[in-house]
Amino acid sequence: MVKFMNIIFSLVAAALLCAPLYVSAHSTGASWEQPVGTTYFIDVGYDPISITAGQSARFDFSLWSDTVKTKPAKFDEVWTRVVSQDKNTLLATGIRRQPLGPTTLLYTFEQGGSYSLQVSFRTVTGDEIAAAVFPFTVSQTVPLAYLFVIASGLLGALLGAFVLYLFMYRNK
Repeated sequence: MVKFMNIIFSLVAAALLCAPLYVSAHSTGASWEQPVGTTYFIDVGYDPISITAGQSARFDFSLWSDTVKTKPAKFDEVWTRVVSQDKNTLLATGIRRQPLGPTTLLYTFEQGGSYSLQVSFRTVTGDEIAAAVFPFTVSQTVPLAYLFVIASGLLGALLGAFVLYLFMYRNK
């Protein structure tokens, strides 16, 4: 019985090691950075690194008073606009600065292609502090990493079914 339990433990441990994990933070994604004159520095973080159609992309907006990103600049809101390659506006919205954590936008692109993200940091009265435009590409295909996640999940399910079969067979 102890040997059987060791086999089950080993299979469960192997299944957990194959289980898909996803960790997300601004430091693990990528960012677009652009100085604005000599006064401000715009930093737009995005995650995942490879933006894919049909999957959510997160954008974090930061404005700095220096190029080494040690002094955050004061702003009240970020006006954002997502524009497609054929100049159609897909999203135009204002986002209030968050008192805790990043000022964030979550958006899902329906199709792959070329896009641009227009960003404008503003005061509470709507006066522009700094602005930038960031062109980027959205891929249409599923990245290889997602195929690995799916394969890991299937492998875990198969191992679980095998352990269940062994357990039921032993108890007969």
